Amino acid sequence: MSGAESWTGRFKLVDVPPYEALLDAVKRAYGDVNRGKYRLKDLALMSILVFTGCRLGEAHNIVYKFTKRYLKRKIRRHAIRYSYAIAVLKATKNIEVVRRLLGRGEALRPIVV
Repeated sequence: MSGAESWTGRFKLVDVPPYEALLDAVKRAYGDVNRGKYRLKDLALMSILVFTGCRLGEAHNIVYKFTKRYLKRKIRRHAIRYSYAIAVLKATKNIEVVRRLLGRGEALRPIVV
C-alpha cells in the first residue's frame, strides 16, 4: 500500500470522500441492482453505512468493492463514517449531535488536514 491507502492510524481529510459523492454512488448502485449488476444485500449494507454512519465491522470487503467500483478508489469504511459526520456537522453546526449520532462516548478525534 502507498500514500492514502496505507494505514497510519489517522485519517486525513483527503481520505474522506465528499458525502454527495457517496449519495451519487448509492443511486448508481441502485440502478445496477435493478439491472442485475450489483447485489441488493451489498447495497443495503452500504446504504446503512452511508445514511447512518454506523459501524459495520465485517463489511470491509463490501465497502472496498463498492468504493472501487463507484468512486474509482478504495476507501476504508471509517472514512465513509467520517464523511457522514462531516455532512451532519455542516447541517447542524453541533459537534455534540455528531458525537451522539456516531455513538461515541468520548470526544471525537480531529481529522488531520
